[in-house]
Amino acid sequence: MAADYSFINIAYITRKLFPTEDLRLLLKDLRKYVEVVDIGADVIDKVLNDNWKDFEDCVQYYTALSKNADVIITRNKRDFVSSDIQVFSPREFLTYYL
Repeated sequence: MAADYSFINIAYITRKLFPTEDLRLLLKDLRKYVEVVDIGADVIDKVLNDNWKDFEDCVQYYTALSKNADVIITRNKRDFVSSDIQVFSPREFLTYYL
């Protein structure tokens, strides 16, 4: 499961690593394996009333909670120390699940 903005973030982060068409193909492949979920107004309202240091991490956290996600995958685990959901780095996730 991935929040709808996750594909935007992945494209932004990796845009200099791959030609546009290659990146599009990689994202299409990724899309085969994940369910894309909407963030929604309820999540944004919770985020705006919370005091997390990083707004985007808070959005990811509350989206994951609202969709009963099993894990959060992030390159910045330290921002999720108070998470009620298990948190993996991308490498940890691949090592654990593959």
